[in-house]
Amino acid sequence: MWDAGFFTFMPWAVGLFFVIAIAALIILWVALPFALFGIKGLLRELIDEQKRSSTLLLEVKEELAKRGEGGKPRELSQEPPAEPKG
Repeated sequence: MWDAGFFTFMPWAVGLFFVIAIAALIILWVALPFALFGIKGLLRELIDEQKRSSTLLLEVKEELAKRGEGGKPRELSQEPPAEPKG
């Protein structure tokens, strides 16, 4: 079924696979720091937006507390919503 030509070809193919795999790992190893530094600014923007969102939520909470609407959860109806007629 298998002839001798297949087995003589196999070590060459395995060697080529390992050379390609190692070359890909080297390229990724060199490119990784550039990718991390490139994403650093985006992460800073996300953190700033999160802080801004938290500040706005605190302002909304304080405004609701001033109105007397904050601090206690509203009771939710146990009944399903009415279907629209039409």
